[in-house]
Amino acid sequence: MTRKRKLTTLILLWFIFCIANLGIAQQKMEILNQKLSEFEVVDVPTSLALQRLAKVSSVMMGIEAPAETNGKTQTMTIRAKDRSVRDLVNQILSADARYNWRKDDSIIELFPKGAKDPLLETVLTRFEVRAVNRDEAIRALLRRVEVKRTLRQTNSSERTLRNLPGASENNLPRFSVTMSNASVY
Repeated sequence: MTRKRKLTTLILLWFIFCIANLGIAQQKMEILNQKLSEFEVVDVPTSLALQRLAKVSSVMMGIEAPAETNGKTQTMTIRAKDRSVRDLVNQILSADARYNWRKDDSIIELFPKGAKDPLLETVLTRFEVRAVNRDEAIRALLRRVEVKRTLRQTNSSERTLRNLPGASENNLPRFSVTMSNASVY
């Protein structure tokens, strides 16, 4: 596996993450304008800063992390008071310019600048899971022939696809989903 293709990608598959977190109450106000009285992360990678922001703001975020360069993980420290979610996303991404972001309905999507990961472009003829949590759904996704083929073609491994650290798998909400002719993204 080449260093360039070696993915240390942390992907929260936005559709699984969104479905798994339907129980999280969204503020009635515009999610980007939601103010947080305090937000602090110290010496953490971008993905963890974004995960913490998603957790404390109860805003769903889909994150496709770019591969780390030179084996080094970029970290940041942010201490902020009375800032909007939009301001905090912008501040986090100003410390790590490898990302673009957009708001799609009530979800903030973050993705690397440049080419999309071929894994996310993989089209599944059919994907169905019943009464699973986010981690179980990702494992089911990894068992799909289409995903295995893409992983093989890109010299990636199943470890490429994983969740950011967070809640214990036992405490995650359960959901069911059926999709046809949908991309992994």
